[in-house]
Amino acid sequence: MKKLSAHSIIVTLIALALLIVTLALFFTLKNFVDEVQSNTEFVQPVATIPAPTPTLSPTPRVTIGHNDSAAPIGIGDLYLALGDSVGYGLGAPTPYDMGFAGLFYNNYLKRVRPAMTPYKNLAIPGESSSSFFEAKPGNKSQLQLALDEIDKAKIAGKTVSPITLTLGGNDMLDNRNKSEQLRNSALQQFETNFSRALDELKAHTGNRSDIIVTTYYNPYIYQTGGGSEDEQNNWVKRFDESIKRIALDKGVRVADFFAPFFQHEGDYTWIKFGDVHPNASGYNVLARALWQASGYDREGSSLSLSYQGIPDNRKLQSGERITFKLVAADNIVSSKQAETPGAGSIAGVFYTMDGLNQTPLAAVPALYLAKKAEAEFTCIVDTTGLVAGKHILNFVAQDMAGNTSKLEIDFEVSG
Repeated sequence: MKKLSAHSIIVTLIALALLIVTLALFFTLKNFVDEVQSNTEFVQPVATIPAPTPTLSPTPRVTIGHNDSAAPIGIGDLYLALGDSVGYGLGAPTPYDMGFAGLFYNNYLKRVRPAMTPYKNLAIPGESSSSFFEAKPGNKSQLQLALDEIDKAKIAGKTVSPITLTLGGNDMLDNRNKSEQLRNSALQQFETNFSRALDELKAHTGNRSDIIVTTYYNPYIYQTGGGSEDEQNNWVKRFDESIKRIALDKGVRVADFFAPFFQHEGDYTWIKFGDVHPNASGYNVLARALWQASGYDREGSSLSLSYQGIPDNRKLQSGERITFKLVAADNIVSSKQAETPGAGSIAGVFYTMDGLNQTPLAAVPALYLAKKAEAEFTCIVDTTGLVAGKHILNFVAQDMAGNTSKLEIDFEVSG
């Protein structure tokens, strides 16, 4: 065997040493990398997607309004009107037909329920909350006559609903110029009588009739102004507040007669001639107030565009005049609704631009309508003065019950 020279041995040893050092460095570096990776969260790169640019709505947005209050019992077979001269219809050309009770029956209730029997109006001019319980010469009290009608309907298998009660006006008028002490006593007596009247009616109907009580307007505002210092007006308000409070306690509905007459007393009553009773226009307003309070119409009208001048891209130039034609149809349909205002009629349509400045629209006369159940309106919108950018145009329809429906259109004015 050939011996290795000293030189060869030294070279071999150096090579082994270098190999060992290289291996050591390799494993040291590997351990370092593993440790770093184990303590580092790896995040997958995600492409950034830009937020979408807001676009204009391609079609109008329509919202049909709904009445969210508690639903009434419903219209029955017979409507019964009770109360004093305002309930009777005094001041109307024909009180039975053109007082608020007759208008409420003919123009509202019968359009919803044509099979109703003729309504009964037992109201008596001059009736007070005390005389309401007192027998009349040769006849029964008004309350007893009402209870008898309810009993007759029960025997015939019919329902009396609604019942309206307009009571307390004569108590109020008889004490308007008396001392504060006498007024307070009169109001206390009225509250006792009014509560009793409602209790007896509710008990006799078995809570199966809608009862609607009314407040009162103040005809003397025409002369006094009705400001906060108006003592006579404050007296009327005290009576009305008592009626509302008792009605709330008894769970019956309230028709507000004060608000729709406020500042219109000279137009809606005979006060210019010294008579406090409503005239024909006033009784129409009161009938509508009753309809609104009844809750029998709980859905707004449909509202649609039959023509619009906005292009598909919804972009306009400043100074353009754009034409719209709208069709509004109430959810209540009656063959008589084109004859006189009432259930199924559109009370009005208006538009707003960016939520400002309600502008009423003129209706096409019913004479020229092809479909009598649909009301048509025309509108021209001028973009002059609108700043560059997006704008929102709202058309709003209101029915006779106060329900509103909205049609919204957005568009853009170029700079």
